[in-house]
Amino acid sequence: MKTINKIPVSKIQRASKLVQTGAKVGVNYIKYYGDKLVSSEVEAKERLNQNNAEDIYDGLKQLKGRCCSLRAHS
Repeated sequence: MKTINKIPVSKIQRASKLVQTGAKVGVNYIKYYGDKLVSSEVEAKERLNQNNAEDIYDGLKQLKGRCCSLRAHS
């Protein structure tokens, strides 16, 4: 998992981060369908779930920091 270097602040940066995360999940599904051809479906599904969880976690953790602190002070 990646460390947070910069938290996106503007709406465009945050939306861009969500699009990037969605694209990573899409790529994971493409890899999954290829993986199903060479290994069992159960193993492929486990790898898909693990990869999706990591990518979604990495994407969402970068969106939380600034937004939460601004709402707490509002």
